[in-house]
Amino acid sequence: DNCIRPASDGFDATRFAQMALSAVLRTGQKVGRGRITQHLLGDAKDDYDLELSRLSTFGIGKDLSKAGWRTVIDQLLFDGVLGEDDADNRPTLYVADKEATKAIFANDLTMSLREDPAAVRPRKTTKKTTRAEAASNLSQADGVLFQALRAWRTTQAKARQVPPYVIFSDRSLLEIAALRPTSPAALRACHGVGEAKAATFGEDVFRVVREQA
Repeated sequence: DNCIRPASDGFDATRFAQMALSAVLRTGQKVGRGRITQHLLGDAKDDYDLELSRLSTFGIGKDLSKAGWRTVIDQLLFDGVLGEDDADNRPTLYVADKEATKAIFANDLTMSLREDPAAVRPRKTTKKTTRAEAASNLSQADGVLFQALRAWRTTQAKARQVPPYVIFSDRSLLEIAALRPTSPAALRACHGVGEAKAATFGEDVFRVVREQA
């Protein structure tokens, strides 16, 4: 029920979708969710943001909060209108469905959300609490797999001298533990896993999954 559908079935967020898509295109499809959100809010934190502030899309999205823009961008990703490329371990947003994007700009295609994104408020839970709650929903076997995946991630991070989250976020590992992917396509269906990560880490992940089967 979160797919693109008639506006009568939910809140018509097409205007916000147009803003988000415009920002992704104007910034050259080279930045990630966080920076796109900052750009839409008119928030420049460094020299690169200041450079992007010259674009017409800078600050056009002040009607929404960060949480509201996350909802809009997540929906565009879910619907496949936007994609996320994690080459060089730096996820960037790009237009994945050009025809749908043209239709959204022309108001021939509507993007609807369950609620007004302007009413979305940030969750007050901490990352640690959220992770604990998510982990508690796993079966005992999946919980064991989750811990095995975290141990594998730690080893990979030390070998590559990068923070663990650069390999996979906890949310990604939780979904992998729950879904137990055994193919590249199934792995890419998990949160935060693009083609680059699936190609780089896929075989290792499948091996850990098999070992905990």
